[in-house]
Amino acid sequence: MTMKQLGLDDSSFLKQPKNTRKAQFLAAMDRVVPWPRMIALIEPHYPKPGKGRRPIALDTMLRLHFMQQWFAYSDPAMEESLHDIPLPRRFAGLDAAIEGMPDGTAHGLVHTVVGTADWLPHARSRADPLVS
Repeated sequence: MTMKQLGLDDSSFLKQPKNTRKAQFLAAMDRVVPWPRMIALIEPHYPKPGKGRRPIALDTMLRLHFMQQWFAYSDPAMEESLHDIPLPRRFAGLDAAIEGMPDGTAHGLVHTVVGTADWLPHARSRADPLVS
């Protein structure tokens, strides 16, 4: 069995980590948002690895996009929160010790993909309650 090395942002360093309202909200959103269905709708339109910089995982970027909407973060504010605050990193599934944090240009990519809504007619044609 391999053990994961704890980072300084790991809540296990705290004797009794407080379950903040933001943490409770993100836990609720993790349960109620249909992440797999949304990813399946958007994935065909999301950039694939190839030339240029490897794209950040769609599920991570979608969660970052939602956090930006829920907490009114600009792209630079979202990027900064990923560096400063453990909670958004955990919700997005990022580990600062293993991978780099997405920068503002990566956030803009998700806005473009989600904002153009090329995937929306496909969802409507299948009568998906996600977009009705």
